[in-house]
Amino acid sequence: MTKQLIFTIITSFLMAGSAANAASCKYEVDEIDLFTKQHLVTTEWYSMTSSISTLMKKRFELDDQSKIHVAAARDGDQTSVAIKIEVSDDTGIPPSNEDLRDALYVAQGSPLTITLADDSIIELHASKSVRGTTHPSSSGFMKSNIVVLYPLEASEVDALLNQNVSNVSMAATSGRYAYVDDKGRINFEMNRKGRDRFIEALTCLNKA
Repeated sequence: MTKQLIFTIITSFLMAGSAANAASCKYEVDEIDLFTKQHLVTTEWYSMTSSISTLMKKRFELDDQSKIHVAAARDGDQTSVAIKIEVSDDTGIPPSNEDLRDALYVAQGSPLTITLADDSIIELHASKSVRGTTHPSSSGFMKSNIVVLYPLEASEVDALLNQNVSNVSMAATSGRYAYVDDKGRINFEMNRKGRDRFIEALTCLNKA
């Protein structure tokens, strides 16, 4: 079998997979705003974290049970990506109301750094300030969830549609919880499952 034939088979397979994904697009929102008359669209959430890796972390009692999801959104002419993360920590100290309030916070303008497969970097900025929701989990960990919206320029949409993602890094603050590293970042190294989720989300957004 020639290299050209192998390439053609692989390309056909990938295109068929993309078509299947596009055909199964689902949306959280797909409506016309009553006041602005703008078309509002938000795709379903796409998990970028392997369920297998999460189970392995639980099995070996590792503290890091972080999860990340992505969705794509459009409000009129503005395209954005929404990032939803879940992080946990166990300090062994009952939380105060202040601890819960400040456990996870992303300020307006805070950067989201996306590293693509060719090592190029896209830096996006949060459209508004957001506080996470924090509560104790059944296993005793403190668990926080947050959803942050990041507007995209047309060139950034094109870049994300044409390459897989290898790393996502969100700037945030986390009070006394160990959610962020010493640079104030929550980092996600993408496994095989998560690398093309931006492509899937943005492809489905374009289909709406």
